[in-house]
Amino acid sequence: QWKSDRLSSTGGLDVPFQLSMFNVLQSAAGFIAIPLFASLLARFGHRHAPFCATALLAVLWLAVVPLPWEWTLPILYLLAACHRQMFFSTFFTFISSEYPPQLFATLSGFANVLAGLGTTLQN
Repeated sequence: QWKSDRLSSTGGLDVPFQLSMFNVLQSAAGFIAIPLFASLLARFGHRHAPFCATALLAVLWLAVVPLPWEWTLPILYLLAACHRQMFFSTFFTFISSEYPPQLFATLSGFANVLAGLGTTLQN
């Protein structure tokens, strides 16, 4: 809340521009993150890669969130996109290797419902 108040008091936030930037960076970072997380999976395996990536992204997120400047918002958009892509890149590998094939569709559907709810709550 304080970041929103600070940005509003310093001339306001160009909301349409920020929404456009968010959407563009979500797509671009998603495509860029695919090979990055594929290499992480290949190197560390599906059991360790998600935890390593999540820890790194969390540290980066926590380092940027307290900064009160508008230019930090695109960094947060990129980190959110990378985290989303990492989740989907590793989740399907994890469920296909850890659960029987009969549960794959159910677990995939559950994950997509959660992702849809998260997206709805963001907007």
